[in-house]
Amino acid sequence: LNGTSTNDFIFLQLFWGLVAMTTSTSSTTTNDGIAPSADTLATPPNPFPKIVTLGSNQALQQQQIINSIIKLTTKSIPPNVLYLSNCPSTCNLSDTADYKLITSQFIDRNCRVKCHNIVFSSIQEDLEHLVRSWADVIVCNWKDGECDRIDMLRDAVLSKEIVLCGDARLMNEIFATANDTASTEGWSYTTAGTAIANSSHAQTMLAGHTKVIGIDDLAAHVMIGNHAMAISGQKDSSCHIMFLDESKVVTSTPLPTNWEDPIPVEELIEFHEPATGEHLEALEEYVDTDFVIADDVIPESTAEQVITNNDQNQDEVFPKIVAAGRMKALQMQPIVDKVIELSGSELPKLLYVGTASFDRTDKFNICTKRFRDMGCEIRRLDVSEEETVPSLEDMRCEIR
Repeated sequence: LNGTSTNDFIFLQLFWGLVAMTTSTSSTTTNDGIAPSADTLATPPNPFPKIVTLGSNQALQQQQIINSIIKLTTKSIPPNVLYLSNCPSTCNLSDTADYKLITSQFIDRNCRVKCHNIVFSSIQEDLEHLVRSWADVIVCNWKDGECDRIDMLRDAVLSKEIVLCGDARLMNEIFATANDTASTEGWSYTTAGTAIANSSHAQTMLAGHTKVIGIDDLAAHVMIGNHAMAISGQKDSSCHIMFLDESKVVTSTPLPTNWEDPIPVEELIEFHEPATGEHLEALEEYVDTDFVIADDVIPESTAEQVITNNDQNQDEVFPKIVAAGRMKALQMQPIVDKVIELSGSELPKLLYVGTASFDRTDKFNICTKRFRDMGCEIRRLDVSEEETVPSLEDMRCEIR
């Protein structure tokens, strides 16, 4: 901890809370003068595609879900909403019950809403223009039959920041036609229903997929680039990771719905798998585990001795520790202000070590949210998974 600068912080997530400690340098390069790899930077998810998969049309009556969809839009406030359907019975979709159910919450928030029936495309406003130039949110309500114009929707979502909303069947078709839309290898969507472990869809879909994301009627699964999260419209509604256990029985694990930020899809898909950290026993070469009690080895000092020592060592740097009672304490402004004050920098550089929570991104998001909002540079040091353990020299470089 000896050094001349206190502009950097290390976040160590311990089993009882989180510790912030100053390190010795504010340099952005390693001790070899080489800039750290971009892989170590904590970067936000890609801005698109933005895909909201609904458990049912009823989910669009839930305020939390509507607010989340609107928050994803960037071009217009309030956003332009395009309602697409393939209803064969009428060209005028605004008279249908589905239209009123799906769009009423958007209309109540002063969103501009247009509808387009693909069955009667030739006598309506140009769909290509609506999708590519007008819409901020596209809500698809396909009945039985083929989901027409999948290619156009996929290309539009990939090329601009449109928020695409639809049910599980539509999203599975989009993913099936374009693997580059999102990281979907080995999993698929299904509607969860009430008896989640007995979903009739899940057993069939798991025959062709390793895992399935089940979505309750009043919930939604949100994907932003290669990151994702679950949103609940009402209490107890969520998304579920569904898989076959050793006895080939459909088993499910609900996803938390209190996340403020999405996490990587590959991490979300493995959320149900317990983290054991068995390899941590092999980390002794990285740390000195010969700990002792400070009072047993450091003689008591009188106040006069402390004052004398301070006078003689004006430039000595001492550990500065902020011990929080819980992770969310690092989102409380007085505590954040104290960390900033102790760092000696308006924008301190942070190193996050989340070993106690097995490097979960949702925990990283909680602990660093305020600092990310400020624009601080943040790096993650992941060691809880065997394949992510860096070399000793790499760890030294990050801390320095």
